[in-house]
Amino acid sequence: MDRVFGDYRLREREHDVLGPQGRIELSGRAVDLLAAFLDAPDALLTKDDLFAAAWPGVIVEDNTLQVHISALRKALGPGYLTTVHGRGYRYTGPPPLSTDQSVPARQSPEAPPRGNIERFEVRLVEREAELIALCQLLRTERLVTVLGPGGVGKTTLALAAAAQRRNETPQDIWVLDFAAVADGRFIEATLVQTLGVGFRAGSSPRELILEHLARHPSLLVFDNCEHVREGVAELVRAILANAHPTDILATSQVPLSVPNERIFRLKPFGAVGDSSSSAAFLADCLTMLGEEVSLQDRPALLRIGRRLDGVALALKMVASRAAAVGITAVDAELARELPQLTAEATSTRFPSLKASMEWSYSLLSSSEQKLFRRLGVFMGSFSLDAVRAVGGAEAETSFLALVQRSLVMRDTSHSSRYRLLETSRNFALEKLMQANEEQEARRAHAEFIRDLFARNQLDWETESDASWGLRVGPDADNLRGALTFAEFSQDHPLLVGLAGSSYRFFMQQNLIEEGLAHAERALAVSDNVPALEAARLRVGVASLARYVGLHAKGEAALNSALPVLRESPRDIAFSLALLLRVWDQIFGISETPSLFAELETSVAELPICKTLAWALVAIGVNHWKMGEHESGLARAEAGLAMFDRLDNPPGLFRAAINLAESLHHGGDTRRAISLAERYVPRIRMAGTSVWLGMISSNLTIYHLTLGEPELAHAPFAEAWRNTPHDGKFWHTSTLCPACELALARGRPDVAALLVGFFDHFVETGDDPLQATEARLVQAVTERLSTIYEAKELSRLRHQGRSLSFFEADHLVETTVLLNDGTAALASAVAQG
Repeated sequence: MDRVFGDYRLREREHDVLGPQGRIELSGRAVDLLAAFLDAPDALLTKDDLFAAAWPGVIVEDNTLQVHISALRKALGPGYLTTVHGRGYRYTGPPPLSTDQSVPARQSPEAPPRGNIERFEVRLVEREAELIALCQLLRTERLVTVLGPGGVGKTTLALAAAAQRRNETPQDIWVLDFAAVADGRFIEATLVQTLGVGFRAGSSPRELILEHLARHPSLLVFDNCEHVREGVAELVRAILANAHPTDILATSQVPLSVPNERIFRLKPFGAVGDSSSSAAFLADCLTMLGEEVSLQDRPALLRIGRRLDGVALALKMVASRAAAVGITAVDAELARELPQLTAEATSTRFPSLKASMEWSYSLLSSSEQKLFRRLGVFMGSFSLDAVRAVGGAEAETSFLALVQRSLVMRDTSHSSRYRLLETSRNFALEKLMQANEEQEARRAHAEFIRDLFARNQLDWETESDASWGLRVGPDADNLRGALTFAEFSQDHPLLVGLAGSSYRFFMQQNLIEEGLAHAERALAVSDNVPALEAARLRVGVASLARYVGLHAKGEAALNSALPVLRESPRDIAFSLALLLRVWDQIFGISETPSLFAELETSVAELPICKTLAWALVAIGVNHWKMGEHESGLARAEAGLAMFDRLDNPPGLFRAAINLAESLHHGGDTRRAISLAERYVPRIRMAGTSVWLGMISSNLTIYHLTLGEPELAHAPFAEAWRNTPHDGKFWHTSTLCPACELALARGRPDVAALLVGFFDHFVETGDDPLQATEARLVQAVTERLSTIYEAKELSRLRHQGRSLSFFEADHLVETTVLLNDGTAALASAVAQG
């Protein structure tokens, strides 16, 4: 029995396939696969189903199946086999008929055809869920508009839905592409011509259309309606009011705004952050072009999908280019700069991605075009307030039009924010530069970001960290873009303002090095800005520097800032500057006159806020050191409670660690251990490894101070796991306790080498060891002098001076942490 499908015939007895040009060269396995598809048209066949059909009882590789599927696709052309990513394949060609089935008689010349849907090749990939949802809507709604940006795949989805509808309804299915219709006045004439309605004197085109549709139930697919929206909308109203058996499926970048219109928004592949569907679509496009895609190509496919925001047209263009130069080369091109992708004319009605964007841009009014250009300066998402700042007070009307036209998308992660697709953003920036508006737009953007982060920095004082981070985080890329513009354009006041208003953001995001780099670059050009602005920036520099132990840098910044802040209207920057200096005094980093009285006066009028909480801990510590133990601890504990109330875990953990350190310095190490151990579980639960490393390192030292090395090992191991091994301040602090632990494990040679390592660190670094660590290293040195002769100890310390951080780490790991007797490196270095 033969089976006929479209222009092809599967001959089962001969086990071959005939096409319009005769016999098609296919392997026997490929013919078996085709037979399986024709046995279950429209059904999803998994890989296991197809293996069973073509290789029963034989184990074969997945790529073998892909090779034969690819051969079938090349033989039959597009529209016959569809990939359902991660699940299998589906036959989507014309319904197959066996030769013993009666073939429906051809309609008489007078009978109207069933539409023109058969003329359109439909190849739908990675849109299975969208197709099901759209078909469901079409069963219940008379007017559905598929809405989305240019190139997202609206036409393909609409045609696929119409083709599926063909098997479910007696309606005629007509497709009308309005892309070439320049004037909405010609819409009705175009429909008359497509439907083949005869001319009748005295009747208008609309009357003829409505009479025809009343007799012949139809589904009308109106494609590309955005530029003739008013004309289409007028006709649609008339059809829905008069031709009851007729339904309409439209595609557009903007709604038709007709009563009872149901919108179906089509988003790019992976619009919610998962680029795997983009990668799968791109891989399928490459396969159709005869390219083999391997597992090694997947990382490049994923990167390309993300860079192109999953826009179908852009991915098709990439596939065409990759067929010529390779996927690796295209991936590298996109990493450098988004190219003007072009493809063969047969692949799309647009000859290039840029042409698609030009089409959308040309439909905008001049004010809408101007706003669209200016939106290109945003990196990532943006708020409506940001749009007003960059586009002007009258921008909101134009912005709503851009949203309607799907040129601006709602950000799926933040319902009150918007974004441009990356392809649209690149196009907007190109237009912005052509209009000579880039400098003006970028300055407006940077000034808005400066003011936004200045407000955010004040809000941080009283807002919970979690809600503040969620609100401020989405503008991180906009902040970086504004800082880059201010620096590149040498706008020094703008750069100082941006860096001074954003340091808290970098601290909260634990991006200290990045924030400090921006702040120091701004500080280097702050001579020509108002002194108060420069002073506030210096407070930011000090905050960032002290966070990572760069005390000398922080002290220098504060020394310059405080005199200016004292002579200016008092604000929270002054209290914060005093507070930073007070903590330096508590830990013996600074020997300047006491500032406690001035700090108490400064914070007396502050509302409940994070700076006040930190100040209470500092003031409480000072009173405790002066002998007022009960009241001092009460005030410090009140500060910790205020941090808790304000939901500021980093502040709470830092303050608790500082309080414990102060108790230890004051001689109450048992209470310091009790306090630290109270917060270790909370820090573990918070997942903040830096704070966990710090407090565990301190606990190690506290136990060593009390002569409890057996209790010091566990916190030291935890500190080691949770401290960045980057050769910087906290790394060095964590290494210090290893000196005494090595002694406790009977390895004085290792302790001596590490002492030499710290000798070199102190001599070459900008900042000394912290007081606690310095005292520990000194105590170890004194004990070593009772173990070794002076000459031998000097030799070991000299050897230790040449150790790198990596070598010091390895020394600790093989002698202190593992204690398994393997200390080859230590012995080799020690014996010189």
